[in-house]
Formats: sequence, C-alpha cells, structure tokens
Amino acid sequence: SMPQNSLHLFGNIGILDREILLPKCPSLPQVVAQRTIPGILILTASNELVYINSEAREILSPNGMNSNSPAHHHIVQLLIPETVTNLCTHLKLMVASCKSNPLNTEQKQTPSVLALSTTGSEAYSFRAFFLSNHQNNDVHEDGYILVLIERVSQAKKINIAKAAQYYKLSKREIEVVELLLLGHKNKEIAEKLYVCVYTVEDHLKKIMKKMQVSSRTGIIAKLMEVQ
Repeated sequence: SMPQNSLHLFGNIGILDREILLPKCPSLPQVVAQRTIPGILILTASNELVYINSEAREILSPNGMNSNSPAHHHIVQLLIPETVTNLCTHLKLMVASCKSNPLNTEQKQTPSVLALSTTGSEAYSFRAFFLSNHQNNDVHEDGYILVLIERVSQAKKINIAKAAQYYKLSKREIEVVELLLLGHKNKEIAEKLYVCVYTVEDHLKKIMKKMQVSSRTGIIAKLMEVQ
C-alpha cells in the first residue's frame, strides 16, 4: 500500500483535527464535471472493496496489476491502505454521532471526511462519503462508501487567487504556495525562487500563521476549503 509520510484527517461534522472544518462534499454531478478523473473506490460499510478504477489502482499500487488487464476491477482487499480504512471508520462514527444527536444543525448535510496524505513529492486528498441517504438506515450494515482520490496539485477546486485574497498572501507567498501544491520540498522551492531555504521556511511560517495551521499539509487543506 502507499507509504505515508504525513496524514491529516478532517471532517465536516465534528472536527477530527483542529486545523480545519471542511464544507460538505461535492455532489456526484460536480465530481463528474471535473476535468481530472479522480481515483474512485467503492466499499461496503464493512470496508469490503467492490469497485476500483484504474486511476485509484495506479495511485495505490503503482507497481501493481496493469490497468489494461481484464482483471483490473477485481476485488483486491490488500490494495486498501490504512488511510482509506481509517477514513471510512471516521465517516461511520461521524454519521452515527449525527444520528444520535437530532439537534445537530449539520445533520441535513451530506457527511464527508477528508484525509490529506503526503508521500515523497506527491500530495493526495482522500474524500469519503456515503452514496445513499442514511437518515433511516444503519450505516454499519447498509449502503456503500465512495472514496475519491486526487493529487492535490491537480485538484481543480483549489482557487489560489481567491485564497490569496482571503488570507492576504503576498506575491512571494503565493509563489511559495503554488510550488508547495506541486509537491516541492523547501530546498526545491528555494532553488526555483532563487532564495535560501531559511527564507522559504520564513514564508511558510507566515503563511501558516495567516491560515492558523501548523503544517504544510494544513496549508493545502485550507486552500482546498476555499470555494
């Protein structure tokens, strides 16, 4: 499974990490309308894999089965990394908590959770939500969970210009953010901007302070929050 150097979990109902509160998950038509095809996993509420597309297989198992193989959609439980199973577990706990608290004003929204995972120079977002309405069903027994996987640098929902305006980022800070989204490390950002690493670290600290986060992954999460 995909190695994880950094993992942050977030949710739109109940904060699983104090850095961010995400908006509700996009609708399926919105997902389909995106130019970049995301990795797609469909699992049962007991985390059994029932579908995986070639994009998800490539991300989760780069050296695995050829995507052109007739068997590339077969159920392979070993392909599901801990990131995904943890995500599904948090989703089920979130929905169960929502059901047990009828006064929760967020109950009418579609519960979803997001994990951001950085591995090497790549950053991925894992978003999970139930495909069906679980207002009256037991989420641990019925329905399916859809997990969308995207390389963060390819996520079309990130609006850097709007985020820069919202967080009052300087021109140089915007340049740092853009390179961060491409998966570059501090040394690589410094080389591209012709500055020293300490200067990049200083810019990142200022960006984190403006966004009220404490990590590079937190910056990415905040950028994804801007619509």
